[in-house]
Amino acid sequence: MAPMSPTSKEYLYRIHGMLLCAKFEIEPWSTAREAEEQGGSDGAGLELVRAPRTMLSTLGVRSTVLRRSGVAVDRGPRGLLLDSGRGDLAWLETTSSNESGQRRRLHLFRGRRSPRDQFERLIANSFVPNALAESGHVMLHAAAIVVNGQAVLFCGPSGAGKSTLAAGFARRGLRVLSDDVLRVASDQPGVWNTYPSYPSIHLRQGSFLQGWASEHAGAVRGRSKSWFGSDVRGDQSLSYPVACMYVLGRQRAAQPSFSRIGGVASLDGWIRALFMDAVAPDSRAVDALSRASRLSREIPTFQLRYRRTASRFEELLDAAIKHVLSLR
Repeated sequence: MAPMSPTSKEYLYRIHGMLLCAKFEIEPWSTAREAEEQGGSDGAGLELVRAPRTMLSTLGVRSTVLRRSGVAVDRGPRGLLLDSGRGDLAWLETTSSNESGQRRRLHLFRGRRSPRDQFERLIANSFVPNALAESGHVMLHAAAIVVNGQAVLFCGPSGAGKSTLAAGFARRGLRVLSDDVLRVASDQPGVWNTYPSYPSIHLRQGSFLQGWASEHAGAVRGRSKSWFGSDVRGDQSLSYPVACMYVLGRQRAAQPSFSRIGGVASLDGWIRALFMDAVAPDSRAVDALSRASRLSREIPTFQLRYRRTASRFEELLDAAIKHVLSLR
């Protein structure tokens, strides 16, 4: 991450379809432009600022349990507190502590053991999504690709194959919006849109796609994963209507299976996909049920079960695209 400018320049980014203002340049995100070049930073929902560790550590993150978003989440009188467990910290101010009264500041500290690339991904896929979820936005643990102008979502727990599927579709030339975290929004009944996310895909070490990924421009190897640039960056202002969501599962049968699900099964899939750890505990269960109920009613939801083997992977991609196209 580039050091802060002594002239306090502001950079504007769009990620998850939201306008963010940052006091520093974040290199992998869409091309940074100084705020004055875009007519100011009005409309930015969040302001990202760097903060000293001493400032954030005194806020007292009490929880040490890492949530699905990869961070420990805690709430204090001064706002939302997040800890990666590797020394990375974030603090989202309460509305009342934001002097501007317009943007909420997300204070960030990068731990000594945290590589810059991983920290920037953590901002996009954990710190910012938690902040947006706390503010009422619908955030999902899901991958998404674009097929015929529509977004197709894949959700499942860590290790279910979201990133592998995203990489497979990217290899075929399809646009990948995200391999892990998405924001969805609806401005009219029955219509949901989603947006581009972080501009890379992570693959676990040992993935059968790792050889291809390592040849891709920008491939980087981490301790347990490798990641590479994808067409996630594109035009961050675009949105894509959501066609459907697939809940990923395993099976022994070689042929992938697709089945429409509804009722409790669909509701459970959406609840598990929702980012809810940062939502206030007293309203979390009610909010999760309300959001999942609407999503399950308005977005076609399917169970996709498959055997995760390299020899059947291309067949899986073919079957998934064929099923998506059959829904039109």
